[in-house]
Amino acid sequence: MSPRGEGTGAALHLAVYDGDPALPQVRDPVPGPLGPSLTDRGLGLRIVGAAASAWGALPARGGKLVWAILRNRPEVPS
Repeated sequence: MSPRGEGTGAALHLAVYDGDPALPQVRDPVPGPLGPSLTDRGLGLRIVGAAASAWGALPARGGKLVWAILRNRPEVPS
């Protein structure tokens, strides 16, 4: 018996609301002494973009809603 959702194209839909009306933007790395750095800000959306099959943000009353869709990915044979 396989885990629920395996091989069915199942997806996880996530949504987060916050009270800041500014929509998120993927930031460029900032030059630093050891090369480009994302330690101050901007790493979160890069992680979301790499993991999600789609993501976005919508203005909402008093803030914004940021959403992402994570889909099952086929295993790569070793």
